Amino acid sequence: MIILRLSTLALIGTLLACSPAAAPPDAAGELANCPPPPVRAPAQLRRDGRWLVDQHNRVVLSHGVNLVWKNPPFVPPDAAEGFTAADADWLVEHGFNTVRIGTLWVGVSPDAPGEIDLAYLTQWQRVIDLLAERGIWMLFDFHQDMLGPVYQGEGVPEWAILEGVSTTALGSPMFGFPFNYFTPQVSEAFDNLWAERGAVRDGYRDAWAAVAQRWRNQPYSMGYDLLNEPWISGALEYQKSRTNLSNHEKVVLSLLEEGLSAREVSERLKLSRR
Repeated sequence: MIILRLSTLALIGTLLACSPAAAPPDAAGELANCPPPPVRAPAQLRRDGRWLVDQHNRVVLSHGVNLVWKNPPFVPPDAAEGFTAADADWLVEHGFNTVRIGTLWVGVSPDAPGEIDLAYLTQWQRVIDLLAERGIWMLFDFHQDMLGPVYQGEGVPEWAILEGVSTTALGSPMFGFPFNYFTPQVSEAFDNLWAERGAVRDGYRDAWAAVAQRWRNQPYSMGYDLLNEPWISGALEYQKSRTNLSNHEKVVLSLLEEGLSAREVSERLKLSRR
């Protein structure tokens, strides 16, 4: 009992000695030898209706930037032209608390359905660590613009781009972003993507499962952008959708729900499937 009390008193003395408020003016050297205070990671954000809330049920308002590297290797290098610790510091200094991370589908699974490039995820880990260390929330994004290089875009792997007869007949459009979206070639390719029910859909699901599994316990993960700009396809389809939007949404969401069907993603988003 006496030993326990002495140990307790010694611990209290150490804590007081390491307190800047209690330390004498000439004790800077002693404070430097004190262990750093423990840092408690925040609980992940969760959805409450239309809002994101923290562990205290407070609504979180995000102020963010886009961090998408659209050229191979689809992750920014640790260099001035990429993303460095200095860039992360700049975000904090200027009041940003959120970043959309471009973990592109083509980077996660570039070669074939179900084949995951783990090295690509590891390359992103450096950036994610820089942001998390500074308390910046992250939204993981399967970013795409006009599918891939065949349409002057990026984001979707070649094995998932189903070109169609209009591309065969007319060739690749060369009007650039965003105008290629309005061409029959790109519209048909998106229609084919929404309608596919086989390997492409399974590969999309597996790619999202890999991302969710890698960062499911990252405390500063705030969710997933399942596919940037899910194009509504051709003008005729758009006219139909204006009178029957719910049917069009079902076609588009049927693919996106494959991303949610992975157990890790469903748990993170805490979805209520209807």
